[in-house]
Amino acid sequence: MYKDGEIVDQNVYVANANGKLIPTTVIVRYVMGGKRVSYIDADGNIIKDVPLSRSKYGKKK
Repeated sequence: MYKDGEIVDQNVYVANANGKLIPTTVIVRYVMGGKRVSYIDADGNIIKDVPLSRSKYGKKK
């Protein structure tokens, strides 16, 4: 699959809080509770953070 911190894609356009489309880099991160996909702009700010998978050992909802 993907390694921690691996760049999945570049120049993916995501709408920010103002609705403006900005180019981002997509990376996969391993965090407590599973994997997350982060969309990061050119300045290093996380624009969007989406869960990719959940650990089976996390809290049950």
